[in-house]
Amino acid sequence: MLNDGIQHLVSSHLLVCWEQATGASDLKSFADGKPLWLDIVSLLKMICHEKISGWTTSDVQHLNEHPRDHLDVSNLLFWHDGLWYCMLVHAMNTGAVGAMEDLLWLWILVFLGCGKHKYTAHLAKFLCNLHSFYPAHLAQVIRSHWVCNPSG
Repeated sequence: MLNDGIQHLVSSHLLVCWEQATGASDLKSFADGKPLWLDIVSLLKMICHEKISGWTTSDVQHLNEHPRDHLDVSNLLFWHDGLWYCMLVHAMNTGAVGAMEDLLWLWILVFLGCGKHKYTAHLAKFLCNLHSFYPAHLAQVIRSHWVCNPSG
């Protein structure tokens, strides 16, 4: 239920950002205008820069004429972590083990920041062992059987 809630919240926020960027009240009216692919890509870049990754760029962080308020910074941090979470869920659901490994390294830092030291220690130890301690054949067996979906 928590997983569905987070994904729904991220999707809802993304739709709101899309509506703000296009000025359309729904995506169907935007699609009826038959936009070109380059228009869609430029809108996505603008949304990513202004709404999602804006807090990480030094030019936005240090501008004195456009100070960021606490709500704006919190929203940008939510976007950052929420999208990383959605990427991890998508990688797990599709069985993209390589992407899962790469994304789990980021979650070690999130768990550490939240005070979940036990999760941090075990996940870091597992990923380090997978990359440097286990023999190559054993690591490959673990990767190929890591994701199990009983529902098919």
